[in-house]
Amino acid sequence: MCPRWGGLDDSFDVIVAGGNVAGASTAFDLASKGLRVLLVERRSQARIGSRSCGDGIERYQFEKLGLPIPRGEFILREVEHAYLNSPDRKVRLRGETAGIAIDRFGLNQYLVRRALDAGVQMIDRTEAIGPMVEEGYVVGVHCRPTRGGDTFRVLAPVTVDATGWRARLRQAVPADWPMTEVVPHSEMALAYREERRRPEPVEDLLVEATFDFEIAPQGLYWVADRTETLVNVGIGMQWVPGIPNPRTQIHKEVLPKYPGLANTTEIRSGAGVIPNRRPIDCPVGPGIVAIGDAACQVQPMTGSGIGASMYAAGLLSEVVTVALETTKTPTMEDLFPYAHRYHTSYGTDQAANQMLRMSLQALTNAQLNRLMGSGIVSEEDMVSAARKGRLDLSFGKKLKAATKLLGEPRLVRALNRMQSDMESARDLYTRYPEDPSGLTSWRKEAKELFDRAPSARS
Repeated sequence: MCPRWGGLDDSFDVIVAGGNVAGASTAFDLASKGLRVLLVERRSQARIGSRSCGDGIERYQFEKLGLPIPRGEFILREVEHAYLNSPDRKVRLRGETAGIAIDRFGLNQYLVRRALDAGVQMIDRTEAIGPMVEEGYVVGVHCRPTRGGDTFRVLAPVTVDATGWRARLRQAVPADWPMTEVVPHSEMALAYREERRRPEPVEDLLVEATFDFEIAPQGLYWVADRTETLVNVGIGMQWVPGIPNPRTQIHKEVLPKYPGLANTTEIRSGAGVIPNRRPIDCPVGPGIVAIGDAACQVQPMTGSGIGASMYAAGLLSEVVTVALETTKTPTMEDLFPYAHRYHTSYGTDQAANQMLRMSLQALTNAQLNRLMGSGIVSEEDMVSAARKGRLDLSFGKKLKAATKLLGEPRLVRALNRMQSDMESARDLYTRYPEDPSGLTSWRKEAKELFDRAPSARS
């Protein structure tokens, strides 16, 4: 058996593995409730937060979840509007009050410092390589320094897996625990982005994304001005066989569409994997919970997970605090309210938006051009789908008169099906069980519903 770690207090209530937004937010929320928290992070503290994303906070998501919008030096500018383009770029839909452009790295650094100021202890350059399972409970983690050294263990009655999309801890617990659910690559996106500098500042700042399944298979590309001189150019593609090199697509297909970017200089670039689906069916087990990308807590249309992770951190901290007030060995039943509360709130939006994503991905560029150019999908429809995870009744009324307009009855049927599937997904997640006894039947119903979705059949 590997030795216990002797360089710390070694008396913790919770171990959080991963110092990303989800992990750092969770550690802070738990410490703020008086719990003794250890944060384990594989990177050095100075490098926490480097990842590929759109560098934005969606304001509506924070408002919907009742979260205060983070404020600090990491805020670059307010974004008044963002646009979504059809593949041929002839139709441009505007979303309202898009949000805030941020320095993603700066935000994560702020969250880590906030956690440490709240009393969290941290060991960086150390990887949580697996859970310690004894008598049917996770009782701590096995850790290993990333720069060499002996493996050691740290004990705590609750462990939080915030290790990102690989979910290293939850997928290493006993195979019969529901939280070991394997997320297929087809429900993840590969994202690549470049930060580029303009030689001269510009006044008209742009934030837009373009659906184009030929350039970005089952995905989109984006251009987002962070400041007057810095611009974020990126692409996201569903992780399916045969996808092209994302960097090649940016340089051969995307940059030439923007003459104003011709003289920009690449400063830095990066790629990453982002879940873009509903939350995993069960993010809890005896003595362990998962959060953030490890639990697939994201907006499936955009892959944005900052708001969802911070919301989940608040729920998790409340449930864990109550559990530890009543027992030293929290069971799956003790921790299950975290799953129930998340799935029946933001989980309903995630599930509906996965249905929306899959339905749109089953269309061709030509069908998307026809749909967006017809006026059937309005700016209000787009905002409603993103914010509420549903399409308003007016969308259904428009579809009744759409067959002639679209000239493709099959497309109209697909859109009707999309609206119905979104509502079915929302209904399913509002009926998420209150305790583990109902989980097996619920998971069966969820699998059947999403297996019938358009992308799953194509």
